[in-house]
Parts: sequence; C-alpha cells; structure tokens
Amino acid sequence: MKMAFKDFVKTVKSEAGDAVEVTKLKAKISKEKANIKETYEAIGEIFYNKVKEGAQMDPEFSPLVEKIDAAKTQRGVPSSNSGVLYLILCLFVPIVAWALMQNELNNMAN
Repeated sequence: MKMAFKDFVKTVKSEAGDAVEVTKLKAKISKEKANIKETYEAIGEIFYNKVKEGAQMDPEFSPLVEKIDAAKTQRGVPSSNSGVLYLILCLFVPIVAWALMQNELNNMAN
C-alpha cells in the first residue's frame, strides 16, 4: 500500500508538471499571436496614412479606407493627417497650432 501511494504521488507530480508546461506554452503562443496582430495593425496604419497622403493603392482597398474614414467621421476625428499643418503653424504661429490641436483633442474626448 505504501508503494502504491508513492506511485500515485509521482504520477500527480508528473501530471502537474505537464500541466504547468502546457500552460507556459499556451501563454507563449498567445503572446506571439498578440505580437503578430499588433504588427498587422501597425502595417495597416502606415498604409492608411500613406494613402491619405496621396499614395496610390489597389482599388480593392478602397472600401476598407472608406470604412476607416466613416468610423473616424462618426467619432469626430478628421480622416486626414493634419501633422504638416500643425508643424508649419508651430513654426510661425504656435498659439494657433496649440489651439487647433487642443480643439481636436477636445472633440475626441467627447
């Protein structure tokens, strides 16, 4: 009976160790999937910004770009990039640039 109990304890330890290892692997896989998703999103954002700056795109992407523009408009976020405008204003009339940027931030917060 003493031997059977020891075998049982060894089996439980072994299975617990396996469960821990499986959990670690699942966490690692999940982290890698999240990294891939973030990278896809970054690529998409770069592509979208390039299109808004005037870069050419395949027509198959038009509905996706329009969908993003519609979502931004619904939230009150401009679909164009005002970065260049703000840069120029900061150089010549900084107070106006700050006021415009603050206005956009206020619109996004609402």
